[in-house]
Amino acid sequence: MPVTLATEQNAQGAWKLRRQFANFAMFDELVANEFLMPDVRRSRRETGLAAILQFAATQVPHYRELFAHLNFANGSAPPA
Repeated sequence: MPVTLATEQNAQGAWKLRRQFANFAMFDELVANEFLMPDVRRSRRETGLAAILQFAATQVPHYRELFAHLNFANGSAPPA
């Protein structure tokens, strides 16, 4: 039987999270990410990485200097 997001969620319904984690949407997001189409998953990963690089370029002097030395504009690598 192929596993889908719905069948995975149904199976996980038998489990109960600890009280301190019961309202974390992160667990549901992690499960849902497993069933995304590869291009959607890649796009989301690239968007997240771009946000991290942007933050590093604007907030961390070491990375700001390193990215400038590597000719990264706004924390993103130039096209290959």
